[in-house]
Amino acid sequence: MNLKQQVVVFASWVALFYGAAIMSYTQYISLYYLPAGVSTAAFFVFGKRIFPAVFCAIFFVSLDLNGLLQGRFDPHQLATATLFAMVHTGAYAFAGLSAQFISKHVFTNSLPAKNSMILICYTLAALIAATGALLIWELVTLRSDVPFIEAWLPFWIGDAVGVVVITPLFAVLFRRLLPKQRIAWLDVYFEHDYLLNNQWGPFVFKLAALLITVITVLLLDNAIAHPSIGMLIFFVAIPQFWIAFTEQTIRTIFSLILLTVVISSGYNFLALGDNAIIYQIAIYFVAVTCYLGTAVPALHQRNRDLEQDSIYNKQTGLYSANYFEQAANLLIANRKPTQELSIAVIDIDQLQQINTECGFSTGDTVISQVATALQQHLPHHCLVAHSHGDIYWVLLPSTSVSNAVEILDKIRRNMPFVKDEHVTLRIKLNIGVTSLHLSETTSTALNRAFIALEQAKASGRDKVCVN
Repeated sequence: MNLKQQVVVFASWVALFYGAAIMSYTQYISLYYLPAGVSTAAFFVFGKRIFPAVFCAIFFVSLDLNGLLQGRFDPHQLATATLFAMVHTGAYAFAGLSAQFISKHVFTNSLPAKNSMILICYTLAALIAATGALLIWELVTLRSDVPFIEAWLPFWIGDAVGVVVITPLFAVLFRRLLPKQRIAWLDVYFEHDYLLNNQWGPFVFKLAALLITVITVLLLDNAIAHPSIGMLIFFVAIPQFWIAFTEQTIRTIFSLILLTVVISSGYNFLALGDNAIIYQIAIYFVAVTCYLGTAVPALHQRNRDLEQDSIYNKQTGLYSANYFEQAANLLIANRKPTQELSIAVIDIDQLQQINTECGFSTGDTVISQVATALQQHLPHHCLVAHSHGDIYWVLLPSTSVSNAVEILDKIRRNMPFVKDEHVTLRIKLNIGVTSLHLSETTSTALNRAFIALEQAKASGRDKVCVN
């Protein structure tokens, strides 16, 4: 058990509990319940070992400390504090541990699906916590300051908003207390940030648009005494989504926190008591859609990665076989009748033997060295691809077969040496070259180049042959 983690979580929980009390618009109920997010974030980041800190925090704030200090011991009050702590800790342990499990093991390649499942767990946990707390309050204390039916929905939504809004912020803060190697599963929520804007000017402008929208709606609701005016608060979704879709995750978290603080503070300051549930649902709606909105840049990144994978070979950075064929066919279709085209298939000689005798790391080095040599020494207008394993394809536009042989043979003769701990070897290449006829496709020409390649192997290896 890490004492520092326990103390930080306990102190954070207690501090935000009293912060939530300040924002209460009626007894025991605020637009959103901050400690619910702290509890969920603690279990999400630290796991079940953080149970003592969360349990002790809610038990501590539930006790009548003044009465205990004056010698008044109330067993009912002690029982209430214990039950409150059990219900709250159990509910948000479910939320945080479920979110952790989903983040680590479920939908590893789909952030939208991951976020959707997490939101379901958060909302269900808030329902359990709110219902359990209200039942305990009525059954154990035998009193009801607020009727159950009247309090249940705002209590639930307030808890749900607290979880959805506060959890990301405290997950970011709490992760700093973890060893570096243990937080890779958290980084999935931030790994797409490099694609997004990191300049402050546009972000401040969007933030200003968000705040102007919120303050305008609050002032209108205060000035015009009509229940429908409060519905305008849903328009804050527009600038908030703008931020979620275009800014880094940490900025989206910050803007969401700022939005909810301004709404809660303005709501209490202007005494807009009749529209509480509208504001709660609006905050919840905006927060939930922000979770899904942050997945948009992640999807964009994934699409870019898939596009890159379809164009480039990951190992060498050369074009992929599919892209080579598409580009070559396009080039062939647009060639002039008098334009000569040559195509070559290159094979690294005895690569399997190199892997066996020198290890796969040496083999990978050989593959990379060949790719580098082709990139550096082929004419810039050539198309070169790493087809697979030890095979490369080269298209040489406006190049006769004899010139292609000369270019490729020079590259073959100047291949570098590769050294490992035990041996120094020169990279050898088998190369087959052919010309592209006007009527044939890339695949047909490649087949003829492969025949020439086999001739190079059969006639002594490490040479260039023409078909």
